[in-house]
Amino acid sequence: MTKKRKSSIYINKEGYIYYQTFSYQDTYGRKKKRITKYLGVGLNKREIAKKQKEFDNHYDYIDTNTIKGNPVIKEPNTLGNVLKQYEKYNFQRVEDLELSRITAVNHTGYTEQFRKWLDKKHKGILVPKITTKMIKDYQLYRTRKGLKQNTIKNDMTYIKTFFKWLVRENYIVENPFNHEIKIPKYQSRTIDQIPLGKDWDLLYSFIGRSLDFKPTTSDEKKKWTWFNNNKDFREMLFFMLNTAMRGGEVQLLKWTNDKNEVGEPKFPYVHLNRDMKTLTIYFKRTLTTNFELPENLVEMIQERYERRNPKDIYVFSNPATNNKFSKEWLVSNFKRLCIGLGLVDKKTQEPLFTPHSIRHGVISELLKQGTPIQDISRVVARHSKIGTTYDIYGHIQVGKGKSILERLNK
Repeated sequence: MTKKRKSSIYINKEGYIYYQTFSYQDTYGRKKKRITKYLGVGLNKREIAKKQKEFDNHYDYIDTNTIKGNPVIKEPNTLGNVLKQYEKYNFQRVEDLELSRITAVNHTGYTEQFRKWLDKKHKGILVPKITTKMIKDYQLYRTRKGLKQNTIKNDMTYIKTFFKWLVRENYIVENPFNHEIKIPKYQSRTIDQIPLGKDWDLLYSFIGRSLDFKPTTSDEKKKWTWFNNNKDFREMLFFMLNTAMRGGEVQLLKWTNDKNEVGEPKFPYVHLNRDMKTLTIYFKRTLTTNFELPENLVEMIQERYERRNPKDIYVFSNPATNNKFSKEWLVSNFKRLCIGLGLVDKKTQEPLFTPHSIRHGVISELLKQGTPIQDISRVVARHSKIGTTYDIYGHIQVGKGKSILERLNK
């Protein structure tokens, strides 16, 4: 006779209802762990009982299909097929309020990137055949591409999480992502990576006059003809300079919204509102519905609207594809701009800044001018938490401590 499952229902002060039990799911040994699942709010007794029974059956199935406390190993499957299950798992966690949407998207993006690389040498590889060396080779490949340490850290962190899930879900017995693989430590942003002083003045003045930029000397014409002919790039930079928007946000900017771009869906979106003077921005889990554009950008938007291709969905649309410009396109053009302006490292000759530096520069300048960081966080940076603004820009408030201490002498 099967032993009846012990489970309970917990309702907190806010009325949120949770299911609780103990199960072997997500365990490695013979000891069960506590499972808590969000059921909803405002459910009646019948609805609660129905959901409790569904979860009881679910965990009964898991716990009865075990060998000495460890679930039965699944049949070998290809990495591509397993990643589809992993994506479903993560977005189910979003529905259960256990995971943010942007994190779920990142899980899919980073693991799919790993699969594409692996497929070049081991197409259709079965998950149990993935080795530690393959993962280390992928890390080496990403490092040799010249990516930043934080980017590689994200790569490996998301992949490590995926392999932990593979073990928990019994696709593999031993985890190839072991102690041999060293994940780089997070490298905090230094003040040198944010354009300040003469660097910012040069970048600001050049982009500020980029819409009317006209090379005069033969040297300037030779050096900047590519820039002068790239109207989309010039206007995109100008847009970023006057809004402090992220490059990704500007790339996503559409003339209007579609039915899926309302509220907080799984993917970010940006669109013009009907007045053509304000934007709705949903990015990094933060929704802004009435982001006001300065007059100079309103005029630019109207001019682009008049000359747009009726088929264009995006404000900054690639004429070759009728789609948005790629991140690589923006980064490579900005790299060329920095080299042209001499904003490069003296030793390596690598650009000092990226397109995101424009956002950093604008916000840093506002801080220097005395704009309250609370206003910057809420209106300009649009961070979900003011702590994020402090973490990134708090150290830029140069001289604040000195000016406060000097008050003691007055």
